[in-house]
Amino acid sequence: MKDVLFLCAFVNVLYLAQSVIIIMIIRHRGVTGLLASGSRQPAAFRLFSNARLKEDNDDDDFRFTGEHKDRLTVEWKRINQHAEAGEIQPAKDLFHQIKPLLPTRLYTCGYNMLLKACAKHALIHPTTNNGVQHLNKSINDDDPALTYTIKTSTEVDVAKEIYQEMIGSGIRLNARTFGKLMEVAGNSGDVHTASLWYQAMKKKGFSPNVVVFNILIDACGRRGDVGMAKWWWGEMGPAGVAPTVCSFNALLSAYTRAGDFASAEGCFDEMHRRGVQPDLISFTTMIDIYGKSNEKDAPNKVEHWFRQMLAANLKPDIITYNVLLSAFARQRDVKTVLHYYQRLPENGLTANVNTYNAILLAVSNDGKAMREWFDFMLKEDVKPDVVSLNTVVFERDLFLAFARLGLCICGRILNCSALFPTWVQVVNGLVGSAPIGKYRWVNSLSSTAE
Repeated sequence: MKDVLFLCAFVNVLYLAQSVIIIMIIRHRGVTGLLASGSRQPAAFRLFSNARLKEDNDDDDFRFTGEHKDRLTVEWKRINQHAEAGEIQPAKDLFHQIKPLLPTRLYTCGYNMLLKACAKHALIHPTTNNGVQHLNKSINDDDPALTYTIKTSTEVDVAKEIYQEMIGSGIRLNARTFGKLMEVAGNSGDVHTASLWYQAMKKKGFSPNVVVFNILIDACGRRGDVGMAKWWWGEMGPAGVAPTVCSFNALLSAYTRAGDFASAEGCFDEMHRRGVQPDLISFTTMIDIYGKSNEKDAPNKVEHWFRQMLAANLKPDIITYNVLLSAFARQRDVKTVLHYYQRLPENGLTANVNTYNAILLAVSNDGKAMREWFDFMLKEDVKPDVVSLNTVVFERDLFLAFARLGLCICGRILNCSALFPTWVQVVNGLVGSAPIGKYRWVNSLSSTAE
């Protein structure tokens, strides 16, 4: 009898300890990060990205001539496709395969595409420790960008290696090369490195254009450094560069992350004074900044900016609707959320995971409704992400979910899993009573866990 009581007490202690650890891990990494190692938590909404900088047009479409023109045409397009997808290694391998066949005038463009791959990778796969550098002095004083050994994200390191390869091979540099290097650092949130590349660009005799300043302003905004974003904004005038709508959007994005409503509205007014026409991103950013506000009139402000956008004859896309839905979901305004959700088909739009995440948040006070929407999302073949699972787990049945998870771990530790829940039961418990076993992603997840 004593042995049984001791075992029960031991199990309870383990359960409590494991539950605390699990809560900390899930809060930090998300449920998906715990169940499927290596996954990253995606950003719910990305309002501004360097991928939408209209001024930056890569010269990646050429008409090849000569004996290998057909192969070069196909392979060149493949390299660009890899670059657009952020696939660094495939782009590098393919470029070096066809490099001996390329005319030397295209070497620079090829390397610039590799840098674009790094920039896209940093944007698609954001790291969790961006902007943390360890700077070590080196003996190279000719190039400010090589004055430090920079250890940040993988993309920044790879971009530096590509740059050094260009220097070592005598490849001609151009303004776009440095623009892409700054974009890599900016997308990684490494403002300091982006500034170093800016200095190197000027030392090489290249004049910065509006794309360069947009990248630097956006990089500061990603780090939440509004002061530096405004400083780079102020540098545009002395450099003889006029801001475009993308420049204003970058500054608006910085104000959004800082929650600075007054400055955001002032920036929007400045657009009108300078004769710059706001675009869809501009209005979506204004909707987002008030959607995240706790002010009483925030919902009215959200509606106001949405009406302003429609009055400007701009058609909202799915990102705009997701931001709008999320704004009212934070207020638990189910009626308004469903009203705008029902308008998606008439605008030719299809709901995605962020759309359903907003709805799940809106109905999170009603466990039955939340499970019904979760089940509907699965039936629509929309794969839940960490935000979806966090909403389901932490808003409802928190104790039951962690009880199953804690007991499962205890069963594994005590090697008597027959008496405790299995990983499959835990996965099903995490998403409530929804019949999820028949869906492909759950089957693969459960088999991996087992």
